[in-house]
Amino acid sequence: MSSSTSQRVDFCRDEYEQASGRAASLFSALPPEAVRSVAEEALVRLAARSKTPDQKPAKTPSPTEISELCQALMSADPGTAAQRVQDALAGGATVADVYLQHLAPAARQLGAWWSDDQVSFVQVTVATARIFAILRTLDVVGCPPRMHTTRTAVFAAVPGETHTLGVRMAADLFRRKGWDIRLEIGLPHDALVDRMTAMEPLLIGLSAAGAHAASSLARLVVALRMTVPAPLIVVSGQIVIEARDIVEAISPDAIVSEMDEAEAVFTGLWDERIACPGQAGRPGA
Repeated sequence: MSSSTSQRVDFCRDEYEQASGRAASLFSALPPEAVRSVAEEALVRLAARSKTPDQKPAKTPSPTEISELCQALMSADPGTAAQRVQDALAGGATVADVYLQHLAPAARQLGAWWSDDQVSFVQVTVATARIFAILRTLDVVGCPPRMHTTRTAVFAAVPGETHTLGVRMAADLFRRKGWDIRLEIGLPHDALVDRMTAMEPLLIGLSAAGAHAASSLARLVVALRMTVPAPLIVVSGQIVIEARDIVEAISPDAIVSEMDEAEAVFTGLWDERIACPGQAGRPGA
């Protein structure tokens, strides 16, 4: 999500509730150690965000207000956190303000409480799911013009994946059809996220060869959603067959199960993104 998120938008409660449900479904579908990894990833990535000099928040929340937001994120009623976001937007906060002045400090506070055993693992995962749902709900920004003469995408194997023939073949086929494809294979998690962040691709294709990669895929998608400016993410590979329920819970923008449908899916997403590059895909958390 880029600095272009300074545009004001309305907060859709229905979308928030749907995204929150999907995030909760993802956490329930993963083993506990994977949930912990994904939750830590989300909190660390969000807490690391820094305010850029040209962003002037309408009102910086006090430490007490940040603590109250944390409590709302962990509360039994998911609407409590949503209401706080709506109140902030109604009070003049921009989307960037919500990200950087409200959610990022809340993530830092939750992480500190978790480290000090002041909150439980369950409370943190509930809060993380809601933070992620808020981010996805607000991930609707303007359409600044971008000039692209060539269809481009980044294809990558999920970190730790050794079966990479499929993604290599896909990259070759797309190139033969005129696409500019950057292929990333063999990179560890942080290096891959850093590479994607630097490139800021419009389209990302992630490949995983089976259910064994579900945890790594979930962690990677969370990291990309929080660091790369509004990417459209497509998941493919044997994991779509072996663990489709988890893949759907991860909520990519598209799922491809057959090679012959891949280019049509990517072309449709490319046209959508070029038409409105700031408009994120809306299917998932």
